[in-house]
Amino acid sequence: MESNLKEVAETALADVCEYRNALLLEADELKEESIAQDRSSNEGERQTPSFPYYKMNVRGWCMEWIMKGCFIAGFVKKGPAGAKRRGDGSYGFWGSYMYVEMFSVWQGKEVLEDVVLYRAADALEKRVAMETWGFIHFMVSMCFSVLLLSETCMASIQSIGKINPGFQGSQMTYIDNNGLFLVSNNSHFAFGFTTTTQDVTLFLLVVIHMDSKTTVWTANRGSPIQNSDNFMFDESGNAFLESGASVVWSTNTTGKGVSAMELQDSGNLVLLGNDSRAIWQTFSNPTDTLLSNQDFVEGMKLVSNPSPNNLSYFLEIKSGDMILYAGFQTPQAYWSMGKENRRTINQDGGVVSLASLNANSWRFYDSTKVLLWQFIFSDNSDSNATWVAVLGSDGFITFNNLQNGGTSVASPNKIPDNPCGTPEPCDAYYVCSGNTRCQCPSVLSSASCKTGIVSPCDPSKGSTELVNAGDGLNYFALGFVPPSAKADLNGCKASCVGNCSCLALFFENSSGNCFLFDQIGSLQSPDKGSDFVSYIKISSNGSNSMSPGGSSQKHFPLVLIIAISTEDMHLRPSMTKVVQMLEGTCAVPQPPTSSELESYLKSITEEGTSQTSYCNSNAHLSAVQLSGPR
Repeated sequence: MESNLKEVAETALADVCEYRNALLLEADELKEESIAQDRSSNEGERQTPSFPYYKMNVRGWCMEWIMKGCFIAGFVKKGPAGAKRRGDGSYGFWGSYMYVEMFSVWQGKEVLEDVVLYRAADALEKRVAMETWGFIHFMVSMCFSVLLLSETCMASIQSIGKINPGFQGSQMTYIDNNGLFLVSNNSHFAFGFTTTTQDVTLFLLVVIHMDSKTTVWTANRGSPIQNSDNFMFDESGNAFLESGASVVWSTNTTGKGVSAMELQDSGNLVLLGNDSRAIWQTFSNPTDTLLSNQDFVEGMKLVSNPSPNNLSYFLEIKSGDMILYAGFQTPQAYWSMGKENRRTINQDGGVVSLASLNANSWRFYDSTKVLLWQFIFSDNSDSNATWVAVLGSDGFITFNNLQNGGTSVASPNKIPDNPCGTPEPCDAYYVCSGNTRCQCPSVLSSASCKTGIVSPCDPSKGSTELVNAGDGLNYFALGFVPPSAKADLNGCKASCVGNCSCLALFFENSSGNCFLFDQIGSLQSPDKGSDFVSYIKISSNGSNSMSPGGSSQKHFPLVLIIAISTEDMHLRPSMTKVVQMLEGTCAVPQPPTSSELESYLKSITEEGTSQTSYCNSNAHLSAVQLSGPR
């Protein structure tokens, strides 16, 4: 009997676990309804829980399994026969009934429920066997053995501070703890799974700040996983994340003497050796975020999430300076701390090799930890505040205070401070001005602002030509990248025309610096005193990329000819002058206003004469003098 009952119970429990995950989403509403019903019942009476249950008959026995919970423990309350409910809330035997109390888990909360195991009417005569203590012992053993057989249906238990090799877990197994399986001792940070912003059915392995729900480190940004995929911390000391049969992330610490994984109160996730030495840590492998007191040294990188145009941004310490750059095929820098006018210089000279957030400032040190510069990003100087610097997908670095018990608070200071100072405040080739106003240059079609170039180095895709984009235009990378050459304007243009990869050039008249770029982001509106001339390549296989009023190397003015009825032939310009105007070698006068035309007609009617202007004189020919033959 016992073996058959156990076998069927195991099968039933497996079914319960299979349905449990699907039904868990409805649990809160049903739970509240059930609790309300239970509270309304009399103290001496007991109602069967009202939410869905799984029922099976085993040799006259009926076992009700509450579907909405996940059982983690079970024991029989021993009491004298005939007792209903005792003062301590326990139950004993009453007639043909036996009660077993179990804990069930509701979205991470433990709720004590009573599960009734009762005997069917056709087995009432066998109550003696039921009430023997041997059978009670069997029921207790069965509950524990069956419940322990199914890990999926076990409530998860978060580890505090550390976990040891041999650990594994998935988002599904820790769903009742929101996917988080390791919590720091101060409970400010946790390590585990969270959903992606694009798809709630895909998951990332992260370290998060608990109160603000801010992700401060991510293992698998480019490779989200399913809820059944496992994080493994194996006996060899390697930590890795599986996606199906593949490994999408790993610490690569096999055989390096790792003895434990620790989530420190600072938010640093560390693999420790036997001597408590850090063998691997997230502080040395950042993603897009730096935490307070996290050393950022030469050789590390912050990498943003990709922008909508699939462009990523990078922060590094290089050549004694901290720089931001866009991840084009040829990287383009757009900010450096060495050229930041808001920094405080503590000591001239020195080479920056380390940076760290400390209270409300970003501090920059040399290799001997001598403080060289500071960047004060907030007026809040609380030394206990947890600040983070985040490199966003828009190319800006923002500073946020992760307050315990609330959301993060952002500092108004950003890097860079110019809203047009990043590569993509507008789309490529648009001119950014003011508060990120975007306008297409007149040389391109305002409808698409595209150059029409498909593949610049493939002649079969069409030919290109170099056109003037405008004088005084600026570009975010100028001042942060070295010039491509020293030349005059014609030499700079020839260099770009002769290099199929060159899509744009900027020439500085005063210095002769020539800058060539193989990819282009947003342009910037002209600065006062800007000495740059800019040219861009466009497709010459049609006019779809050119604006109706745009221009390239050739100009064909539209000349308005107004015929004036007069016999005074000297009022008419010669055909030579007309041709010069058409060719653009002679200035074309602006059309007169209606009042000017009326005044002129009145004057020639009354006086019969008019002053003649020629192209080689200082005065422009007035439009009314372009009166061709009648």
